[in-house]
Amino acid sequence: MKTKIVSHLFVLIFFCYAMSAQNDKNVVKNYKVWITLVDGSIVKGKIYSAETEHLRITKRNSFDTLGLIIINAEKIDAIKIRKKGKVGKGILIGTLSGLGVGAIIASADNRNNDSGAFSEIATSINTAVYMTGGILVGAGVGAIAAPKRELINVILIDGDIKKYQNQIDEIRRFAFTSN
Repeated sequence: MKTKIVSHLFVLIFFCYAMSAQNDKNVVKNYKVWITLVDGSIVKGKIYSAETEHLRITKRNSFDTLGLIIINAEKIDAIKIRKKGKVGKGILIGTLSGLGVGAIIASADNRNNDSGAFSEIATSINTAVYMTGGILVGAGVGAIAAPKRELINVILIDGDIKKYQNQIDEIRRFAFTSN
């Protein structure tokens, strides 16, 4: 019974790893930007493209050109760029780790039990309790340990077109499309 649970656990972990390796589709860059204008207002969104004299900002996660906001370089004071965090990945890793730790603890605890019909029921209940506890603790630790968001860069323009053009290659790294 114990070897069956452990072997199922290894198959499950291998399957999760193999399925995550299959994700090779093109992903839209997910960098959020806060553009502070010279007048003090803030425009939030994602950089669609960086032209030589203006930025195109979108609020969507697509290559759709509807609703683009065009901001002239002379109006830009600063650009703050952040990357979305990976809380989901942290929860997944924590859950799988907690499942494994719960299975190991349950296996160690079940070695002390006597054989018999009632003992097998108690053993499977203890295993389920340990594994569930491991999952809950692991998911909580994974959610806390995962980065929520990450500040990548702050680019100061101060309304100067020359500073903007000097930084345009850096800005284009975070854009959906490259020009």
